[in-house]
Amino acid sequence: MNKEILLSVGSHLKERRKEKGLSIDSISTALKIRKSYIAAIESGNTKILKFDAYTIGYIKHYCILMGLDPSGYIEAIKDSNSPKICKLGSDNLITGKEFLPSPFILYSSAIVLVALYIIIEFAA
Repeated sequence: MNKEILLSVGSHLKERRKEKGLSIDSISTALKIRKSYIAAIESGNTKILKFDAYTIGYIKHYCILMGLDPSGYIEAIKDSNSPKICKLGSDNLITGKEFLPSPFILYSSAIVLVALYIIIEFAA
């Protein structure tokens, strides 16, 4: 999760919470979310918020409680998590396919495994 985006979202939620005169304790009680998670969202602490799916859910419910539309906040977080393609040079793109084994190695491995199964099964 992108720390800068989380910090931006968290600071908006914190401002809204303070405008309404609410404490972290009251938000935690209303949403049934740990106080440490609420504080982590507001401070952009990605070390405590390890699972993005849970964090997105927490932010969604926090926004609704504060009377905000969560869609913009959620989209910003999801966009920041999208995988990027690294560009090495003008025409060299890393897509991940370079690291897959060749079809020859896959088929050879499958044949060897089937042969071993036959030998072990029928040798006994």
